[in-house]
Amino acid sequence: MPGTAWCIGRPVKKAFPPHPIGVIPVHKSKRIVVQKGMFTIHGDDQTPLEDIERLKPWLKRIDIKYEQTDIIKAELQMAGVTQSSLFPELSGLAQELREYWKQ
Repeated sequence: MPGTAWCIGRPVKKAFPPHPIGVIPVHKSKRIVVQKGMFTIHGDDQTPLEDIERLKPWLKRIDIKYEQTDIIKAELQMAGVTQSSLFPELSGLAQELREYWKQ
């Protein structure tokens, strides 16, 4: 239903804002905390953030060539950014150990 918000499974008859809004979540997940996660709510206007003219000064697209990924991963690891630091669950540690022992 356009223009209707949902709260705990029930429709709420309030209009969405005319533009996307940023939301800082309540930090209940370790992953959200370590990744400094934030979200956007778009309401009825589904325009991607990169297509909104007034946001362009604050957004930057970074294209990484596949050939550069190993170098970038190594540099991130030297800076302390690892699978287990980004994904603090057991699966993040397991992935980090698999990559470490693969070398």
